[in-house]
Amino acid sequence: MEIYLKLFEVLFPVFFVVGIGYYLGKKNPKIDTTFITNFAANVGTPAMIIYALNPENISFNIFIDYFWYYALAIGGFMITGVIILYLLNTKDIIRELPPLTMPNTGNMGLPICLFAYGSQGLGVSAAISALIILCHFTLGVFFS
Repeated sequence: MEIYLKLFEVLFPVFFVVGIGYYLGKKNPKIDTTFITNFAANVGTPAMIIYALNPENISFNIFIDYFWYYALAIGGFMITGVIILYLLNTKDIIRELPPLTMPNTGNMGLPICLFAYGSQGLGVSAAISALIILCHFTLGVFFS
């Protein structure tokens, strides 16, 4: 019974927010979502990352460890992506590589880690998300 309660605790907020979005989309299909998008990108995500980096949630050593672990994972994904794209005879490997190496982890990943693993999980996911965001705006732009 306890596992069902934890599962409900994790999944209910996600499905509740998705349900609100579905309802609003059905009510007005031409709804302007720019305010919600800008608010989430400019206020919500930075606030969650700053909260996650609070020393009560995660120590700096754990943050750095997971940052480097995922940097190694990105390197591995990059090597694997180059091999797969080469085997598929892709004409422009450089332009196809970023989607294979850098996932979109910030949108739903941070809140799900907070609900599923608590504040420590949010801290670890913030380390990974910080690296992904850094790679998106440096390597991703360079490859494009």
